[in-house]
Amino acid sequence: MNVKHKLLLTNGIFLLIVLLSGSILYYLIKNVVQDNLNSELENITNGSVQTVKTAINSSVKNHLKTIADKSKSVAQYYYEQYKNGKISKEVAYNQVKNIFLDSNYMKIGTTGYLAGVSGNGVIVIHPKAEGKDVSKAPFMQKAMDIAKSLKEGTPRDTYLDYLWKNPGEEKERLKAAGLDYFEPWDLIVWASSYKEEFNSLVNPEDFKQEILSLKIRQSGYVYLMDSEGNLIIHPQLGTSNVYDSQDSNGNYFIREIIKNKNGKIFYDWKNPNEQKRREKIAYYKYIPEIDWIVVTTAYIEEVNESLYLIRNIIIFTVLLTSLIMVGISLKVSQFISKPINNLMLSINEMKSGNLAVTAKVETKDEIGVLAENFNQMSHKLKESFEQIQAQNLTIREYNENLERKVQERTLELNKANEELLQKNEEMTRDLNMARRIQLSIIPSEKDYPQMKELSLGSQYNSMDSVGGDIYDIIPINDHTYGFLMADVSGHGVPAALITAMVKVSFNSNSIQGLTTGEICSRVNKEIFKLIGDLDYYLTAYYGILDFKTGEFTYTNAGHHAAILYRKKTKQIEHLDTVGFMIGILEESNYETLSVKLEPGDKILLLTDGIPEARNRQKEFYEYDRLIEYTTRYMHLNPKEFVDGLIADVDSFCEGNPANDDRAVLCIEFLYPIDSKQKVEESIRIEARQLPGNEKGKEAEEIKIMQTKALNFLKKNSYMEALELLLDLNQKDSKNSIVKNSLGIAYYRMGKLEDAHKVLKEGVELNQNNKNLQRNLALIESRLKKQK
Repeated sequence: MNVKHKLLLTNGIFLLIVLLSGSILYYLIKNVVQDNLNSELENITNGSVQTVKTAINSSVKNHLKTIADKSKSVAQYYYEQYKNGKISKEVAYNQVKNIFLDSNYMKIGTTGYLAGVSGNGVIVIHPKAEGKDVSKAPFMQKAMDIAKSLKEGTPRDTYLDYLWKNPGEEKERLKAAGLDYFEPWDLIVWASSYKEEFNSLVNPEDFKQEILSLKIRQSGYVYLMDSEGNLIIHPQLGTSNVYDSQDSNGNYFIREIIKNKNGKIFYDWKNPNEQKRREKIAYYKYIPEIDWIVVTTAYIEEVNESLYLIRNIIIFTVLLTSLIMVGISLKVSQFISKPINNLMLSINEMKSGNLAVTAKVETKDEIGVLAENFNQMSHKLKESFEQIQAQNLTIREYNENLERKVQERTLELNKANEELLQKNEEMTRDLNMARRIQLSIIPSEKDYPQMKELSLGSQYNSMDSVGGDIYDIIPINDHTYGFLMADVSGHGVPAALITAMVKVSFNSNSIQGLTTGEICSRVNKEIFKLIGDLDYYLTAYYGILDFKTGEFTYTNAGHHAAILYRKKTKQIEHLDTVGFMIGILEESNYETLSVKLEPGDKILLLTDGIPEARNRQKEFYEYDRLIEYTTRYMHLNPKEFVDGLIADVDSFCEGNPANDDRAVLCIEFLYPIDSKQKVEESIRIEARQLPGNEKGKEAEEIKIMQTKALNFLKKNSYMEALELLLDLNQKDSKNSIVKNSLGIAYYRMGKLEDAHKVLKEGVELNQNNKNLQRNLALIESRLKKQK
């Protein structure tokens, strides 16, 4: 048998082996693909189930923990009321108990509720099982351990699973609880819900995108439904009911899935955007906690696409290999005699300097081995030569680029440093601007109401550049003003922004004829919408003083009670009402009380930055010292009293930095607004003091109108002032004082062009009037900025 026939026989045997190997490989790959599909679908189903369970546990844990934490805050608030001597311990405890048992306070799921358990395992607050000792129960042992760890300052997971049966119930049901511990009353705050009601605490939107993002091959997907066939999440059908869905054979495959709860099923299906039905495979698993079923589906034809491709590749490879091998067999016999000549040619080419030359290896005999050794030698020589050249090039490039890279890095560092300095400067400017804005909304001495019946004193000092304390003086009408003192939890820019919201809310609600309690309720609802989902709240004290009657109505929303100093008896009274902090609960009602002020009585409003100021020994200034100072110095006028109080606090702190914002407002009621006759007489007296030598009844009436207009301007009653001043300007067009007052009224009403015109006329009439010139310059600068 010649070489040609030997090669054909050898290649034929090889092709037969390849064909047989391809068939075996196809069978093995098919089994692997099917196993992988089953495993993939099962894993995705289990993963989706775990995703849903994780979302359930996370939502429930966070929900229960939030309720427990807020309920603890309620207990803390009434405990502080008791500690401050405002209510008795029994009243404080009963208030907390009533709130816990109020089903409208914190509704948990469908039948979940709040409870309280003593540190020794006795149920002290419960809608059905109060007084029951469950200290021996395993879950209560764990709860007592949690309370102990919270008491010792070593927090742990406060979430608890357990079985529970209320009196009158037939069997135990699985529950979950979020715990917190209120140490002053040795009270474990217990917020619980039955696990079978978890679906009311879970929002499918929290993990909808994660479920819809799961794809199996090109168009397979995962969907969720409940045991009634209602879709929870589906990429095509939304939330419709598919309980009666059938495949092409009339099988109710959805009913079968619901019946079996867990398993695998084959059926055909057509989505709304598809032309024909296709066979599918689905894995499904039941989540008993929320009565949902997770279904993972894939189309059979998409799964088999890779299998069909492998089959075609094997067939094509066998055919192509057959053709190639036949051609090679015919050609190889022609080259048996050429290897030696080829090898010699390669050696001669290398001798001429071509190190890249290789000898063609055509056989496995001695000549083939020699050719392979030659190729290895040639390859190693070429690699060594190329390595030497590469090393030389690298060294040269390194030397050339090293200095440039150092310079570039230095420039980059300098630029980064400059940018950092610029950012720091920008942050400093922003904080300074925020402080200026916040100070602009807090009344200063120049913003006080210009009323002879009233004397005021105030100070505000923030712990940071901007703070969370605010006070305000709110004009309601010509004889009534509101006085606000509020303290937002926290410090810095967020707290400052909330103070601005509080100022706007109290101002807008105070002009609607509401009581102080109704105003606080509206403010609470508005603020809760803005910060209810944030970790912020505020305390506030709001009072309204009627200067005609001397009546002071007031409401306390979790703040320090106002201090009333009676001038006649030199006694201290506390003006307080029962009210919850603002921004914690959306619906909260507030009490309104009132007191009659006598001439010379003073009211003091402040934030907790005063009594809670600390010295270097960590001692508090304390409320008792505040009362002692108030009793001793309240005879001073409000400004002197407030300045002295702040100085006393600073002296006590010995230079220790403030640990909270400080705000103080002192209000002195001097005397009621006079009767109309006395007011008119006062106006006539003031009118006679105005400059001008004109005599006669008309001149006197002009001065009276001018005095009334000035009083309206002082009270910010710009429309009334404008009406009088326009009439005066017609009667006495040469009066520069009237021109100045009219320009101020136009400016306050935002009519800059009218203000500029009338002030310019006034300057032309009296060029020596500095007030006119200054006001005209101010208006011209504002107009220039607008342009």
